[in-house]
Parts: sequence; C-alpha cells; structure tokens
Amino acid sequence: MESLPRTSLLSYFLLFLPPFFWSTNFIVGKVLAPKVPPWTLNTGRFVVSALILVPLLLYRREWPTLS
Repeated sequence: MESLPRTSLLSYFLLFLPPFFWSTNFIVGKVLAPKVPPWTLNTGRFVVSALILVPLLLYRREWPTLS
C-alpha cells in the first residue's frame, strides 16, 4: 500500500480542523453556559482565536494585496 503524499495529508488535516473547532466550541459552550456569563464565553473564544491567528499573521509578514 502506498503512503499518501505529504501535501495530501496536510490537506486532510486542514479539512479536519474547522469541524473539530466548531464541535469543541459547541461542547464547551454547553458545559460552561450555566456557569459563565455569555460575555465571558465570547471573550474567551476571541482570545483563543487571537492566540491561534496572531502567530500566523506574524509568521507571514507579506500578504498579497486584494485590489
């Protein structure tokens, strides 16, 4: 059996991430909703996403122009 090329494995991994984060967000929201106010939950979600995205932004400094 042949192994998948590296780019194919990366593609599958990247396709797996959004549903994983969405489902994790749903589960955490259900567990914490009775205990934590909604503003705190939303702030926590924003902070976690910023912690993930800011390093990516800093890693790739030159972004293509959209216009």
